[in-house]
Amino acid sequence: MSNRTIKIGSNCERHIGKYGTSVEDYVEFSKRTARKVTISKNDTDICTKFRIYTISHLTNFPTELPDLGIYEQEYADYLFKNTKNPYEIAKLWIQVKGDSEGFVSNETIIAEHLPAFPKEDFERWGDKNWLTDVSKSWFKKDSINLDVKVEEINTQVGCSITIDECIEFVKKYRPNTYKNPMQLKKEELEARFKEITGFNIKDYYAEHLIKSCEFSILDTTEVPF
Repeated sequence: MSNRTIKIGSNCERHIGKYGTSVEDYVEFSKRTARKVTISKNDTDICTKFRIYTISHLTNFPTELPDLGIYEQEYADYLFKNTKNPYEIAKLWIQVKGDSEGFVSNETIIAEHLPAFPKEDFERWGDKNWLTDVSKSWFKKDSINLDVKVEEINTQVGCSITIDECIEFVKKYRPNTYKNPMQLKKEELEARFKEITGFNIKDYYAEHLIKSCEFSILDTTEVPF
C-alpha cells in the first residue's frame, strides 16, 4: 500500500463548492482524472510506435508461434520469451503477477519468516568458512536460536523447512532481497514492456489494454421477422 501524501491544490475548494463533495471524493476524482490522462497519452504513444489507428489493432500483430509439438506449456514459454506485442505482454503480466503473489515454496516461507539469529548457530550447522560471504544482517546476538525458530516456523505455517535449507538460504540472499521465480518473470516482462513502449506497465493500464483488445463483438444471430 502506498503511503504517498496527496497534495490538495486550489481546485479542491472550488470543486467541493460546485459539486458538494468531500475532500476524499475530490482526491478520488483527481486520481481518476490523472489516470484517464495517462491512459490517453500511453495509447497515443503505442499507436505512434506501431503505426496503428487504435490500440485494439494490436491484435493484428500476434507473435508467430512455431510448431513446437503438442504441449501447451511450450507455446506459453515461447510467447513469454519472444513476444514484443504490448497487448500480449500485458496479458502475460497480469497472469504472472497473480502467480507471483500466490507462489509458495520453502524459500518463500524462509524469506518471510526467518529472523536474524546468533552467528554461533551458523558456525554450528553451517561451514564457518562461508561467514565472510554471508550478510551480517542475518546475525543478531541474544536472538532466538536457529533450531528453535525453525521448529516454530514449521508449527506456525504447517511446513517442513530444515536448518540446512535456512543455512543455504542465508548464504544465497541478503535479508529482504529474495524474489520468487514468478516475481523474476514479472520483472522481465515489465522491463520488456518499458523497452517497447517507453513507459512502465501499471495494473490499470494493463487492464485497459486487454479490455480494448478483447472488446465484445455484437451478437449477429439472425432474428426472424
